Amino acid sequence: MSTINKKFLEKHTTSKEGIVKSYRTLIDNLTPPPGKENEFRELVLKIKSAVVIEECLSKSIESFLALKKYYHEDTGYYSDSQCIEAHALFTQAALFYRSSFVRGNLTGTPIKNLNLSIQNNPIHNELRNYIDKKVAHVDENHQIKSRYIGVTLTNFEEHLKIESLSNSSEETYSYHISTIEDIIEHISSILTFAIENKSSALTEIKEMLGEIKIC
Repeated sequence: MSTINKKFLEKHTTSKEGIVKSYRTLIDNLTPPPGKENEFRELVLKIKSAVVIEECLSKSIESFLALKKYYHEDTGYYSDSQCIEAHALFTQAALFYRSSFVRGNLTGTPIKNLNLSIQNNPIHNELRNYIDKKVAHVDENHQIKSRYIGVTLTNFEEHLKIESLSNSSEETYSYHISTIEDIIEHISSILTFAIENKSSALTEIKEMLGEIKIC
């Protein structure tokens, strides 16, 4: 039989007569039937992973949707005057997405805990590389010498002289609106997968624990 120590129970709802109708507690406070401990821990890890993914990806989608308002219908791109705000929103959205793939010390990555492999997906790789290599600079190949510095040369008929420098770095990210929509569709599919896994794991836990005895 499943059990829970009464010290972990917090009153949630009561009747007019003052009778407790429901309690609240943390899922980790529940003790499964003997022999079901490992299975229970795996299901709890799935639920926690799904919750992390759901929170991160919902915020990522929200940020990408907010980014769409900076685009012009005629060109499909945002204007130079809005590039700072647009790039900030893109970075925020990509960071929220990348958070679903951050490895914990003992628990592994949330995505892998749900047995979802998307390493060969081009949209996933693009967002991952943007955060890891452009924002966090964790790529060992990302060096100062890889940046491109342009020069403007003044023509004096028989010779040239440097007039000014310009940053022609590869750092600029400007995506067409259709690409943003593809990204949102990609993230939404992972979000749906996580929500379905959370629901499935919760159903299994309910069936496993059955009636829970207060001790």
